Amino acid sequence: MLEIKDLDEETMLDGFCTGPDPKERGGFEKTGANLEVATAERRRFLSDRLAQGKAWGKITYKDGKPAGWIDCFTTNLDSWSVIGCMWVEKSLRNQGIGGALVKALIEDARKRELIGVTVDATVWDHMPKGFFAKCGFVDTNERANISRMILKLEDVEDPQFPPKESFYKPQLVKGKIVIDLIRTGNCPTIYEMHNLVKKAAQRFKDKVVVNEYATNEKEIVERFGKGFEDIYVNGERAFFGYPGEIDKIVEFLQAKVDEIEKG
Repeated sequence: MLEIKDLDEETMLDGFCTGPDPKERGGFEKTGANLEVATAERRRFLSDRLAQGKAWGKITYKDGKPAGWIDCFTTNLDSWSVIGCMWVEKSLRNQGIGGALVKALIEDARKRELIGVTVDATVWDHMPKGFFAKCGFVDTNERANISRMILKLEDVEDPQFPPKESFYKPQLVKGKIVIDLIRTGNCPTIYEMHNLVKKAAQRFKDKVVVNEYATNEKEIVERFGKGFEDIYVNGERAFFGYPGEIDKIVEFLQAKVDEIEKG
């Protein structure tokens, strides 16, 4: 029997990345990241937005046990929302659970009088483009590994989202590589990714400076902007995958160090 409940402070504890016993440990065990800290950040992030009315979602149960999860957030464009994360227990996939979660979420979006829902989908197993295409979402960049897909609930023009508010300005150090790790706490994978970057940076000792910021903190929000997270190396965005491979990160940083040493 399949049951779908609203996401709230109680059901959140049954989530795969928000519960006291997170269900996805594999990547964290490989990278050495602290999963408990990452999930605590995720709970705080989600709890804050639920309280502000800026998030909602669904959790599905099969035979009384958590089976799947989907969450959704407001955007910086009125009447549009964005799916943040979706997950279905691996042993229960391909049984219609994911489709049921998306359908329930879309019904909620209609009740909220939204005109559309978006999702940042990928070519990988997590948040796969193929699945969302089957649910009616249209890809805005089919060639990209990660791209926005949209589902219109009314006959409207394609959304034109304004850029996220950002006040980021790098504070560079002459003769060194400066890495800024900025995160909101919205996904444990970001924490895992940042941990890999920190481990890679340790190999270069005093040649690399790492600054780590959590934008849930008020003073950090004021400094960087709301909902802003990224990895910056000497002021330029860097992306190493989800969460990435440490050897490739080391190779990237080595090239940056070589540039500085060559002058």
